[in-house]
Amino acid sequence: QLIEDERAIGDVSFHRNRLALAGDENIILSQAGDFFNLFVEDPENIGDADPIDIALSSDEITIIQHIIPFRKALTIFTKVGRQFELNAPETLTPNTAAITPSTAYNSIANVRPVTLNNNLYFPAKRTATTELREYYYSDSEVSNKAADVSAHIEGYLPEDIQTIVPALNNDAIMMIEPDGYTIYVYRFRWENNKKAMSAWAKYTFDSSERIVDIGIIDNNVYMLIENNDGYIVTRLPVAEDSVPSGYDYL
Repeated sequence: QLIEDERAIGDVSFHRNRLALAGDENIILSQAGDFFNLFVEDPENIGDADPIDIALSSDEITIIQHIIPFRKALTIFTKVGRQFELNAPETLTPNTAAITPSTAYNSIANVRPVTLNNNLYFPAKRTATTELREYYYSDSEVSNKAADVSAHIEGYLPEDIQTIVPALNNDAIMMIEPDGYTIYVYRFRWENNKKAMSAWAKYTFDSSERIVDIGIIDNNVYMLIENNDGYIVTRLPVAEDSVPSGYDYL
């Protein structure tokens, strides 16, 4: 167990009524419905509700960075740019849980992926720029894919990304770079299972005010700003037809 071996916990999540802990190449899921019970009481008689301890199997050292619930699986991102899925046919039990390879994209390891609608989004590295990947399940190919939704604006995004957040009510993804002054916005729209819009924009603010981090609540993006006076929190609307002309200081 992670706690017994004193290995660092890399990420924490919830999946199918279980608390999930990831560390090194292992994932431990608590007993079903009992989030703080991580140990099997009777190893000789393991039941369906007992905790699950499972490891990744690969030809590389696949240290787990993030575990994200997506669809009915637990999507696993590793530091070497390999993605896996922990799944089970029906009920998730110690006997049915299995980890299988999914995709291989060089994601930015320190940025936690986010889900929006039926897709999962994460930034990936390219030479001197970043690409935004849209991870989804392809019914036609019966497998997961990760389309590059920034392919048509190559070089537009910065070399590194610090934070990525979803705007749930506005079909948008927002990103910032470390020590930057710009918010990058990806907007999309689906119509009849086809993507009718895939557009990018960016809002660049005064260089005297550094964006430390951002978060979205309802229809507003909240920014922690550092300037000569210290730190302030500001708010801007996320709506597509709202062009920021100034901050709402909080």
